[in-house]
Amino acid sequence: MAKSRRTPIVLGEEDRERLERIKSDPHSILKHVQRVTIILHLGDGLTLSQTMRATGMSKPTVWRWWDRFLVEGVDGLLYDIPRRRERKPTSEDKVSEQIELAASSSPEHASHCTLRVTAAFAVDSAPSLHKRDEVRAGFDRKDQVVLPIMSGDVLRQNRDVVLSIRPQYSSRIMTGEKTVELRRRFPTSAPRGTIAYIYSTSPERAMVGHAEIVGVRRLAVEEIWRNYAEVACIEKADFDSYFEGLDQGYAVELANAHPFEPPLSLSFLREHLKFEPPQSFLYAKQDLKRMLKDKYPVVSH
Repeated sequence: MAKSRRTPIVLGEEDRERLERIKSDPHSILKHVQRVTIILHLGDGLTLSQTMRATGMSKPTVWRWWDRFLVEGVDGLLYDIPRRRERKPTSEDKVSEQIELAASSSPEHASHCTLRVTAAFAVDSAPSLHKRDEVRAGFDRKDQVVLPIMSGDVLRQNRDVVLSIRPQYSSRIMTGEKTVELRRRFPTSAPRGTIAYIYSTSPERAMVGHAEIVGVRRLAVEEIWRNYAEVACIEKADFDSYFEGLDQGYAVELANAHPFEPPLSLSFLREHLKFEPPQSFLYAKQDLKRMLKDKYPVVSH
């Protein structure tokens, strides 16, 4: 079996002690014990296949908790993301495609554009308020949400993002050395000036600053390496591993990086905002943006 190219797990003393406590506690939930056992084996240097044999877990299960631990640490092993089983989830590629279509200009020969809303909500409901904030819609009547109608203009979505980035890269973004973040998927419709909040993953696990997105380019993988290798601050082996299996990828161009002093720890964000870090990226919620603006006035959005 080929050696996994995921980032190896290196356990600090604090994390290892906490994992061992969970494993040995007779009151621990079985699935939590299984998850921490996976991480302990990986932290001891076992390979993917060895960990699968030792725990009896499948490859996707080992990968899932491996990735979750790298992003969220031990806390990430102790909760489950609710699943909606009544319908098949929409793929990330399909979501990105629909966002780009909605935000693009009208076709050159189109005579008119139609906006169809397939769900209705009360004017003061959370979905209505959330959608109004996203597209800067207004209220016309007491029971109606009015969306802006445009002819040929790009819909300017008010949707800043949170990016999960490894510490060796997030620190370079904050110093201005790294001005391009590479992604396997990313919405090209993100307008210039979108704020990217930088969440630095394990072992730092903190919101460390923000930068401005000045462009998103979808290019052939070879062209990304040729044009952005130096400013992306990535080694060729890591680059090839990250984009393995893809013909195209995304280069997110960044500028005007500002560190947060002090950074906001994951425990603080969870306590005050119920924030959970993304595996790749997520759209920043209004309460997160408001808090960051209040604590760090330099945030301009």
